Amino acid sequence: MSNNLIGIEIGSSRMKLAEVRDGKVIHFITYDLPEGTMRGREILAWDALADELKKAVAAGGFTSKKCAIAIPDEETHLRRLSMPPMNDQQLLVNLPYEYHELIADNKDNYIYDYSLINIKRDPENQNNNTNALEIEILGAAVSKELISKYKDLFKRAGLKLVAARPRTLALSSYMKAKIPEFMTKDTAVIDFGYTASQIDIFRNGVYEVTRTIDVGVAAIIKAAAEALNKDPHIAKESLKVNTDDVQMKESVINVYDSVAVEVMRALNYFSFENPDNTLETLYYFGGGSWIQPFVIDVVQDLSLKATALSAYDQENKNAVIDGATAIGLCLG
Repeated sequence: MSNNLIGIEIGSSRMKLAEVRDGKVIHFITYDLPEGTMRGREILAWDALADELKKAVAAGGFTSKKCAIAIPDEETHLRRLSMPPMNDQQLLVNLPYEYHELIADNKDNYIYDYSLINIKRDPENQNNNTNALEIEILGAAVSKELISKYKDLFKRAGLKLVAARPRTLALSSYMKAKIPEFMTKDTAVIDFGYTASQIDIFRNGVYEVTRTIDVGVAAIIKAAAEALNKDPHIAKESLKVNTDDVQMKESVINVYDSVAVEVMRALNYFSFENPDNTLETLYYFGGGSWIQPFVIDVVQDLSLKATALSAYDQENKNAVIDGATAIGLCLG
């Protein structure tokens, strides 16, 4: 059990927890959070969240105490950088100075890390092992204060934080492990979240850009509540079972359409900026994936194949589709 790890993503309305052993998911759970715990992806009630996290671990039957957290985009500074050849120690010393334009706060208040993207070598001197002209990296910076809060959160829940990764890089690890062509083609992934939908684009396995659409499942539930003249909590359940064909009400479809338009704009812009792209498939996951008319509306006018990320458990497919980031934290 010593090599088990629990990946945790804390969303605006739910937590996703996945326990992985030797690359295989052995436990997974999505856990609804009480209202007032979060504002978007910002944690408002840390003590209350620790109590809910403890409950989620018990409910999911998790055995490991070691965990990894997905850091929200809003709390992470990612930057693609080209730098002179350096060793690991030199890079970590120099990275803070590459962020002086992005971080107004004291650079010493942040933790920095990086992943190697490419090494540009001298084409006329290929036989020399020291022929690197330039290295390209993806740098990351996150507040030390935030990491300290996460450590305290997990300690109060009886867990130990051993790793923290930007959300996009956790998703990248999932894709590398589950999608064979991820490292050789351009890829678009959309997370149908509760308060927002996010499109992440990767080029040959390397993170490129994120586009956030401020419309998600919450807006669909609101439209359904108005169409049915019901309380949003009741409307959410009605939406799941499609009471009175609510998934196809005009006001609900209008929400689908608003997301579809923004997805098309984001992908068209990427294709325009990168005419040599190899984008063929749009992968999707997240809490809105179970609303099939929503998914169909978003992808139907795209010249891309739509594929759900569902590699965990075919008997519990909705849970799988919601867990790519949490699972990715434990892979790679």
